[in-house]
Amino acid sequence: MREAASQLREEYNNFLNGKRYEFHRHGDFEGTVVRTRELLEIWLYGKNFHQDTGRKAMYAELQKFGAFTFALQDIVMVIAIDILNLAQVVRFALSAGSQSA
Repeated sequence: MREAASQLREEYNNFLNGKRYEFHRHGDFEGTVVRTRELLEIWLYGKNFHQDTGRKAMYAELQKFGAFTFALQDIVMVIAIDILNLAQVVRFALSAGSQSA
């Protein structure tokens, strides 16, 4: 179970830390590159949960582009799949434990 959970954690972190999405900003945000993890965090903390005033401006900037919404939907879907896969690992471990009891 530990190996499977470790592999899932690695896949999750590789996805979030990867370059699946890169938004190169201009204007007030010239030179800023926003990647997958930052997109998720800007959405989480700049608008929806635990609002961080420092992220609101970037959220408003990214909101101008339809690709931002698409990227968020994809990111959340990938994370949901990772969670479901982890649930399968836990379910398997629990069922194996109950069979040995």
